Amino acid sequence: MIGTVLVRLTFTSPDVAPEMRVIYNGGDRRLERAVWDRVLTYRMACLKPGDEPVTADQEFRFEFEGLDTPRLKPELTLVQLLGLVKDLKPQTVRFDFSTMGCPFQLSVEPYQPWAQNSVRQVGEANAGRREFTEWLRNVTFEIPPRAMKTAIGQPTIISVPCVLLDLT
Repeated sequence: MIGTVLVRLTFTSPDVAPEMRVIYNGGDRRLERAVWDRVLTYRMACLKPGDEPVTADQEFRFEFEGLDTPRLKPELTLVQLLGLVKDLKPQTVRFDFSTMGCPFQLSVEPYQPWAQNSVRQVGEANAGRREFTEWLRNVTFEIPPRAMKTAIGQPTIISVPCVLLDLT
């Protein structure tokens, strides 16, 4: 059994297990049950009566040590990443990377369509990249279901050159 289970936990009381909603289980209910057994032991002792519920997402990864599991390559070019974007043709975005301190790198962890992708700048941050990183957080990548089981949440470094990306 290999795969990833992503859950949303809501804590409402300091001495009760959280409510658990499965966001992604890769189609393996056995892994989901293993996560549920673990989550039943969770408590948020710092929660006080009358506090607002606390919600958090948690990722559980199941892999065999030494087993080569399918996932995205550890590093991709911008062109390779764009080749994975689902429904790229109807997108109407324009990004001039020469105004964003290019070349630069981003770390991208795919979660869509179940949750927002994680996108972080590698090295020195540049506020001018915000619109591009927000776009990447919301695109869905076409990753085969077999590979998505272990690719979800795994970081891939994207190298962004000094080019103009115009999909308008």
